[in-house]
Amino acid sequence: MQRVVDVAVAMVTGQRFGFHPIVTSVLPESLQLDTHGFSIVVDALYIALDNVCQHSGKKIDNHVSIEARFNEHTSLISFTITNEVAPNSRSTEKDARLNTARSVIQKRAYGERARLDRGSGLPKLAAIVMQSEKTSISFGYVEPNLFQLKFDLVYVGFSNTPIQTQLTTGSFLSNLEELTQLD
Repeated sequence: MQRVVDVAVAMVTGQRFGFHPIVTSVLPESLQLDTHGFSIVVDALYIALDNVCQHSGKKIDNHVSIEARFNEHTSLISFTITNEVAPNSRSTEKDARLNTARSVIQKRAYGERARLDRGSGLPKLAAIVMQSEKTSISFGYVEPNLFQLKFDLVYVGFSNTPIQTQLTTGSFLSNLEELTQLD
């Protein structure tokens, strides 16, 4: 899971020049995602971190905490992302936009909003998150200078049943060699 966070951070900081957050994470150590699950989580974290960059008012040394918990019974990965907000970046207008985003998500009208280029980070994230009745998304200020985003994703990874062949680069090459020797 740490690799997923690292990829999402690298993508955002690579595309948003001047954005240099201090990211800490608490993640399940043994949780493995398959390729599809990896890309879904990276996309969700990318959108969340991009939102931090665009709306926190603090692009350098913004302390961002990413916590993920896996519930085996529900097959959900629950994320909590908390970030600092510059004192002057919170406004009545931004609060109104957050309320609008909440309303759009509650009405499940985020698909339309997700197609917009600007100001649609939370509806875009909701479009990823709300693909199951089991998932949810919530957000808001937990302190005047601290914003928190919570969301769930359905786990897409390797099952707990033994996998007959899980290929790594080394095993792929050795399997390839064995196959070519059969000819």
